[in-house]
Amino acid sequence: MWLGVTTSRIDKLFLFLAIFFIFFGVKKVFVTTESYLTGMYSDFTSITLYGFQLVVLVWGLFSYKEASQGVRGLYVKYKFLFWALLVSQVLTLSFTLNVVLYAKYLVSFLIAGLLCFTLNNYITKYGVKHILVCFTIFCTLVSILSIAQFHVKHDFGLKYFGEPELILGHPGVASVSHGTYRLLRPYATFPHPNVLAMVLAVGVLFLAFDVSRENITKSRFIRMLLLLLFLAVLVLTFSRGTMVSLLFAVSCGTLYSLLKEGGKMILRETFLIGIIVVLGIGFTLYAQATRYDLSDQSVSLRWELLKVSREVIIENPILGVGLGQVLPTYAFSGKEVFHTAWAIQPVHNFFILFILENGLPLFVIFSIYIVRRVRKWLKYIVSHDECFTWGAFLITVSMLDHYYYTLPQATAIFCIVLVVSQTLCAQKPLKQEV
Repeated sequence: MWLGVTTSRIDKLFLFLAIFFIFFGVKKVFVTTESYLTGMYSDFTSITLYGFQLVVLVWGLFSYKEASQGVRGLYVKYKFLFWALLVSQVLTLSFTLNVVLYAKYLVSFLIAGLLCFTLNNYITKYGVKHILVCFTIFCTLVSILSIAQFHVKHDFGLKYFGEPELILGHPGVASVSHGTYRLLRPYATFPHPNVLAMVLAVGVLFLAFDVSRENITKSRFIRMLLLLLFLAVLVLTFSRGTMVSLLFAVSCGTLYSLLKEGGKMILRETFLIGIIVVLGIGFTLYAQATRYDLSDQSVSLRWELLKVSREVIIENPILGVGLGQVLPTYAFSGKEVFHTAWAIQPVHNFFILFILENGLPLFVIFSIYIVRRVRKWLKYIVSHDECFTWGAFLITVSMLDHYYYTLPQATAIFCIVLVVSQTLCAQKPLKQEV
């Protein structure tokens, strides 16, 4: 009891506020040349981004006892990793190009780590139900807004809820061309359609496994409708990377279920196959909209970024260029590929981006610890098809984009997925009767 309010209600309030700020935090994405050259393509000084950080910080302090025990336990287990990370970051400060950007990225990752602890404590006490309900509600709201944006081809002025200014044809606004006809890629309240697509893909997987896990027929129809809604909006984002990741992940889960489960989970397999069919239709629509032209500037730029990143890694293999310093390094590299502000983007690969900023040794150390933790975690897994699906999705989507590393909003979503998915995979699914 705290000021006459139960602890559970305070935890639920913090959970709601944290997820609300993730989905509807006011933000500004810069597209000017100066903002790219300084590495500040995303405004980290937004009051509601600080609001999200403040909510997570206060939530962590509120559950200080549990959080401190978790941090101490983690430090004892991974002491070498902690010191390796600390030493590498201290050394990179000596040649950091943009100290302010470094500090903002550092705070963003520390808050993300604290969010993981608080969510894990919440799940330990109350389960994942409230997290899934909040996530689904907010996904539904942004899906409706996305459909409206796609239809009218502009924003609705909801800047205080995180909606960016969307003017079709304006520099920096994503669209798809079909001859002389242009389609606006919806943003909802996110800084880019790819981030929206990732959130919707997560919502699709949450609902697909949730519907097939629970033997509740009363709300199953509503969840099925929401699942179709999320899939439809995901297709409207025209995010090829996210659709490929989801298609690959669901295919892996479906194959495992069919081969290992022997058709016992018929309802789950039906849902997964249905997702594959809808994504196939989405790819067909995308191909028709772009007249089967896959040689666009986005694809060629990603390839150029990979080549430049390889050169930067060769030049800085041990310590990397420093936390948050990829964009300033690119901007001042003098490479011909960066002749426009739009071209100055981080490499679209989470793992390569980590190596670029932190160096190969730290990446190898992190990888070893993660593999060890996953091997221990797999001993407690009973829903293996769900585990393979989530694992394939997280790895694939990390290989195709950078937002989960560079944007605090997307990083927070990624934290939710990591914490919730590992809990869901440890719950034994109910066998359905068809």
